[in-house]
Amino acid sequence: MSSPAPSKARALAARAQALRSLNEISRERLGAAEELANEALKLDSTDPDVHAIAAQIDAFMVNRGFDISEERRQSAARHAARA
Repeated sequence: MSSPAPSKARALAARAQALRSLNEISRERLGAAEELANEALKLDSTDPDVHAIAAQIDAFMVNRGFDISEERRQSAARHAARA
């Protein structure tokens, strides 16, 4: 018996994580990853794995200096708390 297919939300989140994980991290790649993560959250806002990836993307945006706003920091904390 094969394992169940991942949900569409997790599949989008995995694509977001792949973009974030590439060696060349740019604002554009993180922006694309964020869009995928947001779509995944729309599909399943209760999935802790999706929130974990969204938190990682927010943290990268802050740590790389692409978006150091308080709103971004709070978003990272909110997603991390739900992960």
